[in-house]
Order: sequence, then structure tokens, then C-alpha cells
Amino acid sequence: MASHALKLSRRLFTGMVLAVFIATLAPYAEGGPLKPILKPVSPAAVMSVKALPDLVVKPPSWSSPPKAGDPIGTASVLNLTVLNQGSAAAGVSKLKIACQPLGGTGCPGVLDGTIDIQPLDPGQSMTYAWPPANLAEKWVPGQYRLTFSADDAKQVAESNEPNNTSHLIFTVPSKKNFEAAKDMAPISQAPALAVSLVIPVLSPTGGSEHETGQPLPVKWNEAPASAYPTINILLVNAQDGQVVETIKSGAANSGAYLTWPAPQMYAWPGTSYRIKITTPDNKVHGQSGVFTIVAPKEKKKVPFILDAQITNGWAYARGGDLRPQDCMSAPQVQAGRQPGSHEVKVGHFVKEAAHGECRYYDEYYFRSRVTFDMDALAGKEIVEATLMIRQGDSIKLYPPNNNSEVSSRCDIYRLNGAWPASPQPLYDFYPGTLLESFSLFGENETAHIELLNVVKDWAAGQANHGLMLRGPVNRSHYAPSASVNYYHSVKLVGWYLE
Repeated sequence: MASHALKLSRRLFTGMVLAVFIATLAPYAEGGPLKPILKPVSPAAVMSVKALPDLVVKPPSWSSPPKAGDPIGTASVLNLTVLNQGSAAAGVSKLKIACQPLGGTGCPGVLDGTIDIQPLDPGQSMTYAWPPANLAEKWVPGQYRLTFSADDAKQVAESNEPNNTSHLIFTVPSKKNFEAAKDMAPISQAPALAVSLVIPVLSPTGGSEHETGQPLPVKWNEAPASAYPTINILLVNAQDGQVVETIKSGAANSGAYLTWPAPQMYAWPGTSYRIKITTPDNKVHGQSGVFTIVAPKEKKKVPFILDAQITNGWAYARGGDLRPQDCMSAPQVQAGRQPGSHEVKVGHFVKEAAHGECRYYDEYYFRSRVTFDMDALAGKEIVEATLMIRQGDSIKLYPPNNNSEVSSRCDIYRLNGAWPASPQPLYDFYPGTLLESFSLFGENETAHIELLNVVKDWAAGQANHGLMLRGPVNRSHYAPSASVNYYHSVKLVGWYLE
């Protein structure tokens, strides 16, 4: 005889455990008790949902409808807002704007472009102005469709990718149609209104970033307000248009104001700004694209080492009783060895000599020009710069009991002009500005001379004629006398910020 037994299973159903008893057939011994067979079924594992960002472009709005013939990006500007409506932060991404003509001659090229979107927390948004001002390109009559694609480069993993794209269709009427529409308007007895003028603000541009502490480049087209000698420059909040700071009241209407450094307190993440320019009576005004103010990027110190390019120069004179005929053929006295291509030779050398009936002396004065190729440092922010120079051999010669003209000192000048060919002007030869002096006493001893201000000038593009090294004696009063120093391993070392 067969009978029914019960089998127990458990299932997970909408968050609750539902016990379902299912009747099954099971044999049992005749006359034996009925024993249900219970088989528990484990609930299925619950899947976890990962939090993701979701970028969308909110419906854009015009500051004023575009008109045929108006410069693009001046009077008519779109406010574009990218919102992260997801549950996780979104990293940097790109917003692509593409134009498609639906009627007319084609899209102006400036309507296509890309805006860099900064990281957005959940619920956070950023607003940008589009298109950028372009006085050379004007609105053309026709119908257009703009497509806005958030995260066009697929840099952000989102919970809903298909909602990244939105569209805007608009029409730019022809001037003829616009004039016809005006002709059809009813005649008003009210006084005629003046034409509304807008000041095109060319900089800062939409989507740009500007570091605190650096001058903010404010530029505008002064022509629409040419009747006003001065204007007011304001920093306003891009979201609500509230004035944050009056940058300059009564600024000259020259088209540029480049001396306002953005303060650190305006570098708030998620906050964006515009520059607003108004005439004193507020009848003519305009504003820039949306930009952000950011903290300065951390800079790193980078070392540099520049080898010197050396040009040795000299001056020469002969003195003594030069009347005998033998003086005409007297050889020159050798003034020590010639310097090598990487050596500096400075000082003076005066030596007596005789040739037949001629008694004479030769004078030599040595100077060197040291230059450095600054191309690699052009425009760099120099923070340390030191001239390194090492003592080589030397010549010392002086009359007994008188060494007043023997010196280990070397003077360094910043040259103010071209280096003349040798033989150079004699004695009073100072073609530059004295910077520093140093003295070395032992062979291979090294001097370190700080040249920060000079090197900063050179890196900034000021004239670089190099340095002159010379001894302290302007003219020797003794024969024989000598103080000649040879230097080598001349280098410019330091650091710049990058």
C-alpha cells in the first residue's frame, strides 16, 4: 500500500522566507506510522548592488536668442549644466558638443567642441557657457540641432549610460524675416527704446581654470561701450549671478585688465564664476564664459647644471726707452701659458726685457667672458642659482719686499653689452656691473657665488651678454710684477620649479 508523505522546501521570495510543503509519494510499512520526509532547501544568495555615478546634461537655456549677423558667443550664450544624479562620485570626464544643420548653409565651426568636466560628487553639478566668444564668426540664418554628450570619452563607469545624450533644436531667423516680423507688429505710441548693447568679454574663456595668486586675464571688446572712458569689472557667481567681488571700479576702457590676482578664498571645489563688465550707469554690460579658480598645482624642484662657454680676452702695451732702433724688432715677452678651451685666465703680467740697445717692458691684462646657454631654462621659475669655479695654477711675481699688486681676488661683472675682440681697451675696462668678488688660495679649491637674480633675469628673457671675470689691478706700477690665476670647472648649478 502506498501513502503520501510531506516534503518541506524553503524559498526566498521578495525578501521573506516562505515555507512550502510539497506532498510527495513515499512507501511505508503496512500498519506503520506515517512519517513525513522533510528536505530543507537553502535560500539563494542575495546579490549586492554597486553604487555608480550617473552623468546627465540638464536642458540648456539661452542668455538671449541668437540673431543672424551677431558675433557667436557674445550676446547669445548657452548655459550648460552637467549633473551627477548617481549615488557615487564621478571622476574627470568630457562633455562633447556637436552641431548638425537642419536647414541653411551649415553649422558654424565654433559650435563643435569639447569641455573638460571636473570630478562631481553625488548630486553635484557644474555649469558652463557655450559657445566661446568668436568675433570673427557670426550667426547664420538656419535651423540647427546641438547634441550634448556627457562622458563622451567613456572615462566614467555609470549606472545609466544611455541617458548621457540630450539635444537642442533652435532656429536663427534671417534679418529679412526679423524685419518683416517687426513691420507686422502693432504701432505703439510709447517712446522708442534704445538698442541694447552688449560688451563681448573675450577672457576668461568658458571652461578655463585659473590658479590663485596669478593675474586673471580679463579682456573685452571695448567698441560697444566706446562712449564710456571707464568701466567696472566684477567677479560674479556663475550659478546665481551674485557679485562676489568688485575687481576694479573705474577701470580704463582699454580692452584689457591683467593685474588682479585671484585670492585663495575663491578656490572652492564646485564653485564657478564669470567676469561681468558694466558701464558706470549699467546701461551697457556683458559677461564672460564660466570659469573656475583653483589652488596652485604643487610644483616640484628640478635641478640643472650648465657648463660655461669661455672666451678669454687680453689687452697689451709696451713701455720703456723705445728710442733705439733695436726696439723695433724686440720680441714680445711671453705672459705665461695660454689657457685651455675650458679655462679662465685673469690678472696681469708685467716683465722687463732687453734687445740690443733697447730696454723695455711688456704689459698684459687678462679678462674672460663666461656665458651659459639659457634655452633650457627659458621661462622657468628659478629658485636657486650658483656659479661654481675651481682654482687651477697661478703666476706670482713682485719686486722684493713689495707684494701690493699680488692678489688672489677675482671680480665678477654682469656684462651690459657685446664682448670686444682682443686686444681690448687698456687699463680702465669696466663694461658691466660689479656683482661679487671671490678669492681662492689653494689649487682645486672651489668658490660658490650666488647669482639667483641674474639667472632669473636671463630665464625671463632679459639680455644675456654673460659675465666678465677680471683681476683687481687696473694698472701695474711695478716691473716686474704678475698676478695671474687660471680657473677651470666653471658651471652654473641650481634649481627651478616645474
